[in-house]
Amino acid sequence: MRYYKNIKDFVKDKQVFCGMDVHLNHWNICFFCDGEVVEKLKIPVHYKQFYNLLQNYSTARQLKIIYEAGFCGYWLWRSFAKDGYDCCVTPPNRIPKTGSKVKTDKRDAEALAAYLSAGLLKSVVVPPVHDEADRRIVRRRAQLVKNQTRAKHQANAAIVMHQNSSHYV
Repeated sequence: MRYYKNIKDFVKDKQVFCGMDVHLNHWNICFFCDGEVVEKLKIPVHYKQFYNLLQNYSTARQLKIIYEAGFCGYWLWRSFAKDGYDCCVTPPNRIPKTGSKVKTDKRDAEALAAYLSAGLLKSVVVPPVHDEADRRIVRRRAQLVKNQTRAKHQANAAIVMHQNSSHYV
């Protein structure tokens, strides 16, 4: 990776790909252009800070951003779309596997950017906000039913154990 004094000049009229490895406390970000890594960094989870970072790439002909679908939902995609950026969310099972067993967040971000530039990644369809809320309710209900069933089984097992232990007294 070379260090560029002026990123805006380097990416001018070029296609730039940004891979993000999203976590609860930080984001690992990799910018990829012309087959090489332009910049790799780790920032705290602040959209405004990332938005300000994207200003370095404002001279690019096109900027594509990708991150893995996961716990954070689609709020990040919606933020990028609102600000006019081309963003896609890819399912984890659609990311090509490498031979390397070493897996780090920085490497994941770089791989996402490289795969996006090669056109190897598929994107999921981001559901409307109300559909996402409905899915959350259905998932929560399933979770509560599972917990209730588990509690019933535990209660029944305790009763059976108590009945069996009273025979031997």
